[in-house]
Amino acid sequence: MHEAELTALALVPRGLPLVVVNPAHVLGPGDPGRSSTAIVRRFLSQQIPAYVDGTLNIVSVQDVARGHLLADERGRVGERYILGNRNFTMTRLFVDLGRLSGVGPPAIKLPVPVALALALAGTGQRLGAASLPTPVEVRATSLNWSFSNRRAKRELGWLPSPHEDCLEETIAWYRERDGGSLAPPGSLPPLPLWVAAGAMRPVGL
Repeated sequence: MHEAELTALALVPRGLPLVVVNPAHVLGPGDPGRSSTAIVRRFLSQQIPAYVDGTLNIVSVQDVARGHLLADERGRVGERYILGNRNFTMTRLFVDLGRLSGVGPPAIKLPVPVALALALAGTGQRLGAASLPTPVEVRATSLNWSFSNRRAKRELGWLPSPHEDCLEETIAWYRERDGGSLAPPGSLPPLPLWVAAGAMRPVGL
C-alpha cells in the first residue's frame, strides 16, 4: 500500500491531480469482515488474556468518509492528510472499552520482552478462550501508532467527532450482531488471570 502511494505521488509532477488521505485505526458500526474492529470484539469476548502497552490512534468510520469528501473538495494536490482522532495507549483504550461496555479489561500488562518470549514459546496455543498472540502481533501492538490530524483540520476544515462515539458505536454494533457470544456487562477476566496479575505485581512485571 505504501509503495502504491509513493508511486502515485511520483506522478504528481507529471500532472496527476492526486490528494492522499491516510486514515488511522478505523472503528464504528458495519464491519462484517472485522478488518479493524476485531480488537473490540475480542475485548467483548474476553479473548485478550494479557497485553503490552503501545499507542493506537482511533478514528470513526463516519469521520473518515467525511474526510475523503473534504479532501476531494479542498485538498491540495500532492498533499497527504492524516485522518485520525485520539491517540490511545492500549491501557487507556481498554479502560474506556471496559467503562463503556461493562466488561472488565484484561488483568495483565506484560513487558514486551516477556510477551515476546511467551509468544515464541506458545504460538498457536490457547489460554482459556483466547489464542496466544504471535510475535508479530506483540511487536505491532507495542509500537507507537500515534499521529497528528492538525493539517487535515487546518486545510480541509475536518473536525472529528468526540473520540468516545466510535467506541460506543462499535460496542453497540457487536452487541446487536453477536450479543449471544459476547461477555455480558459486569463480566470480569477469568479468576486465574486475576491471580496471575496479582502475583506479577510484587516482582515488578
